[in-house]
Amino acid sequence: MISSIVSRVSPELVPIAHYVALWGISDDDERQKFLDGVSQEVRENFRAIIEQFCDEIDDWMIAHEALTEKDRTVYGAFVNMLMAADSL
Repeated sequence: MISSIVSRVSPELVPIAHYVALWGISDDDERQKFLDGVSQEVRENFRAIIEQFCDEIDDWMIAHEALTEKDRTVYGAFVNMLMAADSL
């Protein structure tokens, strides 16, 4: 998944590809189970990363609203990652 993300995002977002792969869980229940199992320190780190890359994430997502089939999976992972961040 990480290589798929790296190949489809802007260079500015490559440093967070592993966050997208880890936190971008599509199933709501599975995402919540994952969130329930992470420590406060991990949550704080994740929130800090999302805040640091917020503008870049927004710019990439706006530019990729009209998606190819391959891009939809990556776009969805970003959406799911942001939903995880919003629920913390």
